[in-house]
Amino acid sequence: MFGEDDEQIRHALLSRFFTPYAEALADLVDERVAVTGQAIVIDVHCYLVEALPCEGYQDARRPAVCVGVDFGHTPAALVRRVSRAFSVVGDDAVNEPFICTGTIRHFGRDNRVALVMLELRRDVYLREVGSLDPQGAGRISEALVAILRPEDCWRPNRGTARGFGAE
Repeated sequence: MFGEDDEQIRHALLSRFFTPYAEALADLVDERVAVTGQAIVIDVHCYLVEALPCEGYQDARRPAVCVGVDFGHTPAALVRRVSRAFSVVGDDAVNEPFICTGTIRHFGRDNRVALVMLELRRDVYLREVGSLDPQGAGRISEALVAILRPEDCWRPNRGTARGFGAE
């Protein structure tokens, strides 16, 4: 995206926008781990039906829901939970068209923190004119609630990411 000449601009943008966000998110995760012994980070994004020219995955499928996983921090049980919950939204695919990458200080270091990225195709919750589709947005809200339902989500084997939603 940036050429070598733009490195200073890139650094300035990261310092101004991304770094404060990443640090604040990591602090919230620390607080959650201190209280419960574990945390789930659900990173939600959206994407267009057609790939943008800058996207590296021009020929990839573009399902209603892309479930982005990092195999070190996304337990299989969490992937199944997300796929099951979001089946009311539409078809899904793991790491297609986008691949999840952990961006806060916990990833690769703390297995008490699980991560899943949700990329939602915009047409599942927006109308063509850009206004909200209440039914589509409602299905997304229901799916998010289903993922985090406490009685299903927390298991006695706290302290390991493998315990999230163990089935």
